[in-house]
Amino acid sequence: MDKQVKRIIPCIDIKNGKAVKGVNFLGVKEVGDILDLANKYALQGADELVLLDISASHEKRTTNQAWVGDVVRALDIPVTIGGGISLVADAKALLDLGATRVSVGSAALKNPDLIDQLVSAFGSDAVVLAIDAQLVNGEWMVFSDGGRTATNLSLLDWAKESEKRGAGSILFTSIAHDGKQTGYPVEALGQLKDVLTIPIIASGGAGKLADFYDALSSGRADAVLAASLFHYNQVNVDELKFFLWREGVTVDLSRCIDRIQFDEKGLVPAVIQDITTGTNLMLGYMNKESLQKTLDTGLVTFFSRSRQKLWTKGEESGNLLHLFSLHMDCDQDALLVKVKPVGPTCHTGSSSCWNEHTTNHEFLFYLESFLKARRTESADSSYTASLYQRGTAKIAQKVGEEAVELVIEAMRDKDDLFLGEAADLLYHYIVLLEDKGFSLSDVIGVLQSRHKE
Repeated sequence: MDKQVKRIIPCIDIKNGKAVKGVNFLGVKEVGDILDLANKYALQGADELVLLDISASHEKRTTNQAWVGDVVRALDIPVTIGGGISLVADAKALLDLGATRVSVGSAALKNPDLIDQLVSAFGSDAVVLAIDAQLVNGEWMVFSDGGRTATNLSLLDWAKESEKRGAGSILFTSIAHDGKQTGYPVEALGQLKDVLTIPIIASGGAGKLADFYDALSSGRADAVLAASLFHYNQVNVDELKFFLWREGVTVDLSRCIDRIQFDEKGLVPAVIQDITTGTNLMLGYMNKESLQKTLDTGLVTFFSRSRQKLWTKGEESGNLLHLFSLHMDCDQDALLVKVKPVGPTCHTGSSSCWNEHTTNHEFLFYLESFLKARRTESADSSYTASLYQRGTAKIAQKVGEEAVELVIEAMRDKDDLFLGEAADLLYHYIVLLEDKGFSLSDVIGVLQSRHKE
């Protein structure tokens, strides 16, 4: 993995002024308010935002500008706007509203000179060439009009021509992968990287954290774009960034510091939590310098108010706190810092300064997160990882088998065997939920909706 900073880009597809999402470019449904989603992603640390008016080209109209100004004015990150841009004047109108870049796709296929004209007017960096493609008889071919119309252009040929004409970056979306959450087309990304020098944005297919890593490492993409995972809160941008950071990918974590509301003394309280057990370990205070050192070293560092200097927790005792991730609260004036502790955290020798113990329900949610993490591991590393590798049908089969075994044990007078089978069923049930993209919280939500006092 090179040291180039990789970008995380949430995408909001828009139709009739509403944020929507579909599968394979079809079956779109509303997913929320445009401005609310944009603000959420900016707060989570997104490097950029892409807004696409997905029906503009098909309906032969320009991008609906009613929402553009409101979104751009509310954000302090780059925004790329696309959809229905067929003239320099169309792009100028969006850039004048504050857009950082414009994305062109179908119009450039019909009139390739449009790329040259846009680059001449606004510069390469302002022009993103969007390519929608899918495999046809073993070759990646380009489609226009939101994936509706086949062309005779190959992905690689069109990408190379676009670069020669001055496009600043390529936004490549695999139609077959879009919304399916089965992973990015890594091989195609690698082929693009072999023939291009401009940045490549991978789009279409993210279903889990490891998919982003694969696109950036094996696929060598310069940025990853996703929608569904972010819209449905299956993955947060900051969670993704810290995952990639732990995997050795260079990402920009500075926004984690820039958005924090420090108090009048330049400090922010930080609750330290054990990522394994969910136990709250201690409360400390950080300033910008200690936060930066924490990110640089991976070891939690505080600002000592009594000694007026930085101190890395455990630097003398060896009871270090290895950073896993950090998150701001809703007011951005407090931090939750998740760690992997080495030894006891409290100076009294206790694991927690509150002598807190993990409750049964906390362990259940910890187990869920633990099993979720197994999904990114190789199949031979654990039984759980091998289950994910074998697929939904096998996991569902195991749930059925464990359910039958539980029923059998319920008819017997051996409580220990009954409890063992109940535990096996619950374990496989949680794995199946994760495999299907759901969580225990989703199930609890359904139960709550059904509950009547």
